[in-house]
Amino acid sequence: MKTKFTFTIQPLLYNTPDLKGPITQVFFAKQYMEEEGAFYYNRLARLTFEKQNVHLTLPGAMPLIETLIFGEQQRNHSTLHLCIRGERTYCKVATGYFPKRIAVTHKEYEDALLMGKLTKKEIQELFAYIWDHPESIKPIDPPHSGFL
Repeated sequence: MKTKFTFTIQPLLYNTPDLKGPITQVFFAKQYMEEEGAFYYNRLARLTFEKQNVHLTLPGAMPLIETLIFGEQQRNHSTLHLCIRGERTYCKVATGYFPKRIAVTHKEYEDALLMGKLTKKEIQELFAYIWDHPESIKPIDPPHSGFL
């Protein structure tokens, strides 16, 4: 029996003039982009998967906290990075390029010792969903609490 690949996307950036969001995730994305030689990003979202063991480390290993997707998305092109963030480390999963609609899986993800991983087909499906539904990672309106 074939199981359906299910995931949830939670945008983390707020639609403000300087795109604010949760400090930990924003700082991580900024640092990652700078290491990649890019200094601009306008998308950041958290991904959760229905399969409970996806991206869980083996007992005793450095824990990984969350799966993020971030990068630059424009009307006619995008470069998005899928990454697992840990407290002091991270693992690059894949990078997706639009309009070519190509998702390149990183070797460090293929070599990572995890309890569960996404298949190349699932990674392609995830990026295809985002390319077909760009609003799914679009910054959201900030809460009206006055903190931003």
